[in-house]
Amino acid sequence: MQRAVREAEKILSDNDTNVKFIKIPVESVPQLPLSLMPKVKTAENDIITLEIAFYRESSLSSREFEVKNSLSDRIETAICSTLSHSSTASQTSIRPYKEAGQEFEPLILTNLKN
Repeated sequence: MQRAVREAEKILSDNDTNVKFIKIPVESVPQLPLSLMPKVKTAENDIITLEIAFYRESSLSSREFEVKNSLSDRIETAICSTLSHSSTASQTSIRPYKEAGQEFEPLILTNLKN
């Protein structure tokens, strides 16, 4: 799961870069139709939605508002707590990992369809 989330984050970052490179010509080249702009805006909004799911709202947490841990943070915490003990993983350390997996799967499947 950790690998899947990291790969999804990398793909999200690459797509964000690509959308930024596409947006500039659509806005500035007169020969391109402006009808492409709604598609660019939709792609930007989808990326923002995924970034909030993966990393949470950083502007809120930076202003000392309590926010729920991000998907990435929960997976990393679950893995670290499991690896930090020499005994087998307890249900307490397995539960956050399963919850993150249940949140990750629909998030990716929903946005892959779009």
